[in-house]
Amino acid sequence: MSAGHTPTPWTVFRHGKKYGIEAVHQSIVVFGGDCEPDMGVQGATVEEAHANAEFIVRAVNSHENLIAALKWFADDRNWREEELSDGIYVSAEWKLGFDPREIARAALAKADAQS
Repeated sequence: MSAGHTPTPWTVFRHGKKYGIEAVHQSIVVFGGDCEPDMGVQGATVEEAHANAEFIVRAVNSHENLIAALKWFADDRNWREEELSDGIYVSAEWKLGFDPREIARAALAKADAQS
């Protein structure tokens, strides 16, 4: 059994020209001290390193909410056919030309495989 990740929310911090990621009482990505001098969130420029750190933090902090939304979306019980007229019912798949539940299920499978 693997350990869970550091609890969210995570934040970005700056130390000189480098950026790191930390949680309330713990650094996630660090640099300096006993670490190699090039550690930390990297990018081709300082601005890109900052953007990369911000992107990682947004992804981590929104992950659980997005998974919950996808699970709801993928659940067949949350979908119903819609009456167009004269008792003719159609599904979301028919109206859209694809089944949005399949997209949600594929995203959930990918997220689960990477965790």
